[in-house]
Amino acid sequence: NLFGFARRFVKTFPTYSVMLVDIRNHGASQGFSAPHSLENCAKDLKELIQTTKISPRSIIGHSYGGAVAWMFARLYGENLPSVWLLDTLADPQIENILFALEQCSPCHFC
Repeated sequence: NLFGFARRFVKTFPTYSVMLVDIRNHGASQGFSAPHSLENCAKDLKELIQTTKISPRSIIGHSYGGAVAWMFARLYGENLPSVWLLDTLADPQIENILFALEQCSPCHFC
């Protein structure tokens, strides 16, 4: 899961901070009103970023969280430096994924 990845990431890059986010109705994040769409999950993430006044260097998403990261980049990624998708099939149309990632500035593919 993403917790193990985050722990290894912080050990490797000790100057970075990591915030792990429960997506609506996953983990301890319960009680959100429907619809529980990718768009609303991305909006939740945007509101969290605005509320905490952080400027993320990256959004990293695992599994369904990767789909949320992809949607966030698609909707709000104009100032997002990078997006990492781990074990994610965010969109069956690869052109849509590439378009969303190109919205991030600068865009690097590895």
